[in-house]
Amino acid sequence: MYYLAIIMGLVFYYLYKKGYLKLKPDRKSEDTKRHVLKMAEKKYESGEMSKEEYDKIKNDLNNS
Repeated sequence: MYYLAIIMGLVFYYLYKKGYLKLKPDRKSEDTKRHVLKMAEKKYESGEMSKEEYDKIKNDLNNS
């Protein structure tokens, strides 16, 4: 019974270190960043957003 707990612990540790298990979802995926940037681009081109707002969003996404 103890061996099962140890093996499961090692498996979870391995998966955590490889990045399959994320305890903190604070990072945005690259797909999400691209989608947000594309939407900001569309709003900027249509005139719904100023150049400063677009640049701020772009810089925030590149720095995160």
